[in-house]
Amino acid sequence: MLLRTYIDDSKDETQQKYFIAAALVGSHDEWGHFNREWKRVLRISPRIKYFHAKEWRGLDGEFRQFRDPDKWPRPKGGEAADEKRNSPRDVIEKSRILQVAVTVSVPVWNQVRNSHPEVAKFLGDDPYVAALQSVFFELACDVKDYHKKNRIGFVCDDEEKADFYRKAYKDFRKHNPTVAKVMNPGLLSLDDKVVPGLQAADMTANFVNTLHAKYGCDKPIPIPLPDFTQRFYKLYFWNYDYAVALVKANTGIDLSAQEKS
Repeated sequence: MLLRTYIDDSKDETQQKYFIAAALVGSHDEWGHFNREWKRVLRISPRIKYFHAKEWRGLDGEFRQFRDPDKWPRPKGGEAADEKRNSPRDVIEKSRILQVAVTVSVPVWNQVRNSHPEVAKFLGDDPYVAALQSVFFELACDVKDYHKKNRIGFVCDDEEKADFYRKAYKDFRKHNPTVAKVMNPGLLSLDDKVVPGLQAADMTANFVNTLHAKYGCDKPIPIPLPDFTQRFYKLYFWNYDYAVALVKANTGIDLSAQEKS
């Protein structure tokens, strides 16, 4: 069985605190049902052609209609926009699609990366790549362990960061040949204004970002979550312990032992 995964990203405004990679994964049949429901709720009045979190937050693009003072005098426009956003969110909640997110703490990434030359080489130059490749790794490992005949394919938006995603994907497969066996050879890029899965990944990445803006990324997030309570399969945080364990598993370097010595 081929599992298809749609991925997107987010970050704090300064790009100094954290980077997020979010993904939604499901089978062909699950995505077929999901796509029909997503498009159906978008068509319900007030109609929007697609969902994008930035447009929802700023009442711009497809959400600009909610600025109409005759239809929605303040604060009714913002409330109506939130209600419209909640309809596709509920499609995720009621589906069998699973959500995954990885957050890389930039201070932790820098701390671990600067601890050893070989660790710096392993982690590379960009915490954004670390977040993306962690999503690739976690999902590919799960697919590999679950059933040897399963495969997983990844899809990103086809706009300005598509080449960045493809390079991160290619490099990951090159350096992880065992899990790469269950991954499609290439990463597909599609139009997020057309593909519901990419719109849902954007919504998920934005949601995780709002959680970190409120709670930070160095402490547990309260459960249950205020949104998406049922569909989060895994929510990973690159705190120090996670990063040290990852480095040890991939390089054999035990930074915790170095700290004690």
